[in-house]
Amino acid sequence: MPGDAATFQTFSDIIVNSVGVVEVWVIVDSDAAKNSLTAKLLEDGLTQAQIDDHIVFYRWENDAIWMIDYGPLPIVDSNDTVAFMDFRCYHQRVLDDAMPTMLGNAIGTNTYRSPLNLEGGNFQADGEEYCYTTERELYYTGLSEQQLTDVFIEWFGCEKVAILKDISNDGTGHIDMLFKLADKHKAILPWTCVLPPDSMCLIKSYAAACEDGFVCDDATGTCVEEGTGPDEDTTGGGDDGGSGGGSNCTTGASSPMAGGLVLMALLGLAVIRRRVIL
Repeated sequence: MPGDAATFQTFSDIIVNSVGVVEVWVIVDSDAAKNSLTAKLLEDGLTQAQIDDHIVFYRWENDAIWMIDYGPLPIVDSNDTVAFMDFRCYHQRVLDDAMPTMLGNAIGTNTYRSPLNLEGGNFQADGEEYCYTTERELYYTGLSEQQLTDVFIEWFGCEKVAILKDISNDGTGHIDMLFKLADKHKAILPWTCVLPPDSMCLIKSYAAACEDGFVCDDATGTCVEEGTGPDEDTTGGGDDGGSGGGSNCTTGASSPMAGGLVLMALLGLAVIRRRVIL
């Protein structure tokens, strides 16, 4: 059993509540990890039959715990054929970077290697139109906004790309530290999120406020100088905690949330909640 009991309990809770709804894939780096997880699932209420029927274990080595960053992105064509998109993730973590191809080979689906250095934690999509990332991706890759947009459109099937300002007090710059899609038109952010000028405030749901002196403009969907847009901040906002270009936005939102595909790997285990729709 991993040393972090709270993390292990979170794994178990997710799996127990997913069984019967989706098939769960678990990647373990040792037989001991598999045995520990199985014992925990039995303790938390699953039967051995449920484990056998609804959970698939893969015994593969991995470098790090962050499956959301190096796992595959499912893409679906007009015929509902599923394939995997593979980011170039952290070149020094060779085992992690190979995981999408290994999974694709295991289930007999194609895996496409995109020409982009990116971690999954800095990519979200609504499954139909919009894809989201942060400005940190521009900094790390050296691409222009148009070049990055072109890659997302050509390789990822995005129709539109929103590049949001990342937060300054997080080393990764990942979008999942401040932004989680709740549905195709709403996103979850911390109550204390402060948005700088030109930020796309409308897609950020009610849990955000423009900086002092700026309001959310319905027409453009961005924070504009007060007096050039509506009289009130339509995002609702709250205690903005001060300004600073959104540096108060961090939430730990990278913790697992139900979605089209949820990928996690913690303390030697990787859990994949699989659905064919993004």
